[in-house]
Amino acid sequence: MYQWVEYEHKREVQEMDQTRTEVSYSYSKEWKDHLVDSNSFEQRSQYANPDLMPVKPDTKVAKDVLIGSFYLSPHLIEKISNFKKFEPSHTNISRFLNIKQHMFYQSPDPNNPQVGDVRVWFEYAGLSGQSNLGPPDVASVIGRQSRNMITAFQTKSGDELEIIYLGRLTAEEIFRQEKTSNVLLSWGLRFLGWVLIFIAFTLTTNFISAIVSWIPILRDIVALGVLIMCLSLSISISLTVIAFGWLWYRPLFGATILALAVLPFVLARIRNSQTRASRADRMW
Repeated sequence: MYQWVEYEHKREVQEMDQTRTEVSYSYSKEWKDHLVDSNSFEQRSQYANPDLMPVKPDTKVAKDVLIGSFYLSPHLIEKISNFKKFEPSHTNISRFLNIKQHMFYQSPDPNNPQVGDVRVWFEYAGLSGQSNLGPPDVASVIGRQSRNMITAFQTKSGDELEIIYLGRLTAEEIFRQEKTSNVLLSWGLRFLGWVLIFIAFTLTTNFISAIVSWIPILRDIVALGVLIMCLSLSISISLTVIAFGWLWYRPLFGATILALAVLPFVLARIRNSQTRASRADRMW
C-alpha cells in the first residue's frame, strides 16, 4: 500500500563547550507491504495513513510436490525459492483496477498513486507440467528414498542431507556448491564476531576519551590510541577463537592463525624492550 513514511534526522551542533543535538523529520510516500502507523509521527495531522491494510502478503504451498515420480519432503519443498513474477496478459481490467509492470493496481492512475492505493502481484516457484507459464523446472535432489518420497539422509557424523538445486547437476557439483556456501557463511560469521568484539571494546573504553574530551589536541591523540588498541585486541581475540576451532582438524593452519593472533603482543614486547635498552644506553 502507498503510505507516508517518516524519517528522523539528527545533527550535533557544537556550541562553546557543549554539544547540542538537533532533530528534524522528513516525510516521503513509499510502497510498503506492512501498515505504517502514522499516529506515532511527529506531524501526524499532516501525514495520515489508512488504519487498515486491505491486502497482506501470503504464501500458499502445495501439499504434494513431485520431482519425477517421487514426493518431496516438506523441508525440501520449503527450499524451492526460484520465484518468478506472474505476467498477466490484460493491461486494463476496470476503472479502478489497472495493470502496470505485471502488477495489479487498485488506483485510478498507477503513474500517479495516492496514499491508500494498493498494488498486488503474484509469484510462483517450482513450475511443473505443461502450462502457459512455460516449461517445467528441472531440479537435482540429494536425500534418502523412503518408498515414494525423498527425505533427509542421515550421515555417520549425525548431519542430515536434504538438498535441492535447480538445474541438472551431478552429485559432485552439488557438494561443491554446498562447500562454497558453507565456507562463505563460516567466514561471514567470523567477521560478524570480530565486529561485535570490536564494538564491545569500543563501548568499554569510551570513558577514556571522555576524560580528556575537553582538551582538543590530547583528545584526538587519545582517541587514535584507543582505536588502535581496540582493533588490536579484537583482531587477536577473534583469531584466537578461530585458531582453536582449526587446531583439531588442521593443526598447522590453526597454529598459524594462533601465531598471527599473538604477533601484535610479541611485537609490542620487542619494541618495549628496545626502548628500555635505548634509554639505558643514554643514561650510561
